[in-house]
Amino acid sequence: MPFHSLSTQPTNSNPGPTPEVPTNPCGNGICEWQKDESPKSCPEDCTVTDLQLSSSANDASKAVMFTADAVKDVSFSSISVFGKKTRNSMVQIYTREGTYTGFENNPNEWILCFNGILLLQEEVPTQIDLECSTYTKGGESRSFQVYAKAGMRVEKSASSSSLNDLLIVQNAVILKDMFNEVNDYGLMGGNLRFYEVSSPLTLQPTAPVTARPTQTMSQEPSRRPTSQPTSSKPTIKPTNSMNPCGDGRCHPQQNEDPQTCPADCTTEELTLASNSNKAARAVMFTVTALQSLSVTSLSFTAKKSAQSLVEIYTLVGEYSGNESNEGAWTLCFSSVMQLAHDQLTTINDLNCPTLTIASSKRKRVKGLGENNKRSYHVFVKNGLMIQGGVSTSSNTKLSVDNGIFMKKKFDVPKGAALMAGRVK
Repeated sequence: MPFHSLSTQPTNSNPGPTPEVPTNPCGNGICEWQKDESPKSCPEDCTVTDLQLSSSANDASKAVMFTADAVKDVSFSSISVFGKKTRNSMVQIYTREGTYTGFENNPNEWILCFNGILLLQEEVPTQIDLECSTYTKGGESRSFQVYAKAGMRVEKSASSSSLNDLLIVQNAVILKDMFNEVNDYGLMGGNLRFYEVSSPLTLQPTAPVTARPTQTMSQEPSRRPTSQPTSSKPTIKPTNSMNPCGDGRCHPQQNEDPQTCPADCTTEELTLASNSNKAARAVMFTVTALQSLSVTSLSFTAKKSAQSLVEIYTLVGEYSGNESNEGAWTLCFSSVMQLAHDQLTTINDLNCPTLTIASSKRKRVKGLGENNKRSYHVFVKNGLMIQGGVSTSSNTKLSVDNGIFMKKKFDVPKGAALMAGRVK
């Protein structure tokens, strides 16, 4: 799991000159998605329409797929879901242009639009904002897959829904699991929210700029000259106050990382287990920071070469007492991946709100738990290789302790072990 050292010293920032503010098109009656207009940024132009998918969802399923045919140019803003029961659930929403036919079992042909743990309610729909581009041209289609691990309400045998002359939902099916076999036709309970947008071909062209002839100034200048002599030199602030890269300290507050500033943010790796003698589906371990650092990726060795669901969770502090409490953990990564047994699989996209781990000998760092510890839970559905009987690994910057393995995710610990992989 890669990590890089961070600076604990405060930094000075200079915002520099104020950039010119572009003309705001909001209020012209046209929702211009190309200019980042949306129902949130410009509700007067981008009016949201709700399409109820099913009004009698009395059955349940973990996953659904459906295709939306756009009659006019639209963009989709959110999907609402009724939970099978009122409880926390991992929710993922995927989309792709066109129909889903032929791609029901191929996650590589889909784009992830949402990934998180939400409280789903049985009686009240949970609205989920889509976090990807969903512009769909009139006359074309877009497909969605919605997955709720704890289950969602669906109406079996129903496969289509339409709304006037704007949108038609059809070919709705329910799946046994995410990217799994189709069980039956079925519409999910809840709503699909969308808004009509301008077509790139119908936007008004920008008026050409006509050069004006040079003429004698007949009005006072808009800015009067200063009283300072023109021979004085302007004061220029050093650029390193705005761009600290190269000062020998890694400043994550100013978006420095090993990619943007390798000179300051050095990357190091800690091997957890160099030998593997068995396999498991899940492992847990605790990272203790011996100096300020940020974990950027985890690597593991798959049990076999195959597609598998991979999930990574994190928890502030030690995991003791929360081995089976999924609600206490934050989901960092979840995806179906093609794994190879003969090489490490590295997960770089750790999407966690608090990945930074800082250490302090004098005081506890706010928000990071006692003794500056953070725990991780790695789950590979088809199995990952581990070294049994080993629970610790360390170097001069961090220590990995209390490594255990489990038969399945958030299960009873089966013994001490570290996964065959690395922390970066």
